[in-house]
Amino acid sequence: MKLTKIKYFFAFCLILLQALCFSCRKEAANPQWEIDVLGPLLQATLSADQILSDSLYQADNSGKLKIIFDKELTNFNADALYTIPDTTINTLYVWPFIPFNVGPGTPFFSNNKNLVLSIQGAQLTGAILKKGTIRLLAKNTLPTRVYFTYTIPEARKNNIPLSITRSVASGSISYPAYFTEDIDFSGYQLNLTGATHNLVNTLAYNVLAKSDSAGPSINVVQGDTMLNISAQLIGVSPSYVRGFLGQKTISVKDSLKIGFGKLFSGGQLLLDSAKLNLDIENYVGADLQTYISGITAVNSKTGVSVPLNAPSILLRNLDISRATETGSSSNPVNPVVKPIVLDNSNSNLTSFLQNLPDHLETDLRFNVNPLGNISGSNDFIYSDRIIKTHARLEIPVRAALLSLSIRDTQQVTVSDFTSLDPIGPSTVTLVAENGFPIEVKLQLYLLDGNKSVTDSLLIPNVIPAGSLGPDLRVNASTTTRINITIDNYRKQNLIKAKFIAIRSSFTTTGAPQLLDFYEEYRLKLQLLFDGTYHIQ
Repeated sequence: MKLTKIKYFFAFCLILLQALCFSCRKEAANPQWEIDVLGPLLQATLSADQILSDSLYQADNSGKLKIIFDKELTNFNADALYTIPDTTINTLYVWPFIPFNVGPGTPFFSNNKNLVLSIQGAQLTGAILKKGTIRLLAKNTLPTRVYFTYTIPEARKNNIPLSITRSVASGSISYPAYFTEDIDFSGYQLNLTGATHNLVNTLAYNVLAKSDSAGPSINVVQGDTMLNISAQLIGVSPSYVRGFLGQKTISVKDSLKIGFGKLFSGGQLLLDSAKLNLDIENYVGADLQTYISGITAVNSKTGVSVPLNAPSILLRNLDISRATETGSSSNPVNPVVKPIVLDNSNSNLTSFLQNLPDHLETDLRFNVNPLGNISGSNDFIYSDRIIKTHARLEIPVRAALLSLSIRDTQQVTVSDFTSLDPIGPSTVTLVAENGFPIEVKLQLYLLDGNKSVTDSLLIPNVIPAGSLGPDLRVNASTTTRINITIDNYRKQNLIKAKFIAIRSSFTTTGAPQLLDFYEEYRLKLQLLFDGTYHIQ
């Protein structure tokens, strides 16, 4: 049972009173009698490894507990390093010569050109496409069908160059014919060094056109449009690129939820130690520098933010070498990992966490190729393996709690409280068997629709801590019984209640002395009902 369930436990106390009434409804219209009811309504057990949500626990050989928060923070996409925008290649050929007769099957156009892609942020020599489309559009005003072949010789799939032969029907100036088709460009390997193989971001292509071999001869004059084709590169996204990725700075801000502040609204938590491991994994074939601008512990409830102070690590450039390729398709990259360890010896991490943050805000900066193109344009990047930051926060549960408080308000979700009417004078008893070294002060308040207090429950409201042995380990649980009287006044308040407010605080025995917490610690709760139910 997580801690949110602890809060709901007390709200359930009210609803379960109601459930008891549902189970004792009358079965006939005329009989009238009273029955005495004695028995448990609810029981639950809270263990030490369920105190905080969104976390993991480990116990050592002696049973001492450690809280672990483990999360991957950063894995930005390749757009931060380069982009390949949509591009249109227009091929328009107008007859420049004197009138001429074009016979059937006559080639009349051929070109070989380079297309310089408007790639931002990098000088690429090659790429493998994850997805993309070539949209071919053609317009024909000639009175014969025109066949055209569109070839990108250095775009290969299964080592076969991309070559597309299509045709567009005959037309006229008044009634041109049109053709359109989308070609899947995914999976192609591109050489982006152009026709001369010494350029970057450049795709070589050629277009051939001829008249229909089964069509008529046509006469063309100067100014006639012989060929009007466009090829649009749409949504091109590589899975891999090679070249020089450029020199740039990438800023990344992220958040690590750790749960303290969402739970506790006040009081003080004292910790003995903590350790934060930040592993920055470079999967990019380029040298990096990382610069940690800041890590901040944010308590959203109190509005207090505490910055991490670590002079040897924060606000300075940390070098990370480039990754290397393995040659294996299943695991193509050997990443380089930069481990960063923050603890009591080099930072204020313990007092930083004592702010009871609900999340940590991180602000990192990555400098790509800080020394320039030292690889000779042999940088690389796989789109699904870029830069990752893995955070692991370990907190030994050796702590002191000083009036650490939970304040929460829950809406009463069961509406038929009129079923409480048949209950006569009764008592609900909360039996708490506390095996933690924590004194719990507890109070419940009934609220109306305006969230004004109409009644309070659980008086006296103290659950004493378990007994400590000489080794400061609980050797015996303490049992406490708290009676809640249900008289007519309180019953009416129960019927009218719209919300229940929970106010509790926790203090460890001997605080501010630090105590270890063990995996065998338990808090057992039982709710007993003793009263009269009138049936008529």
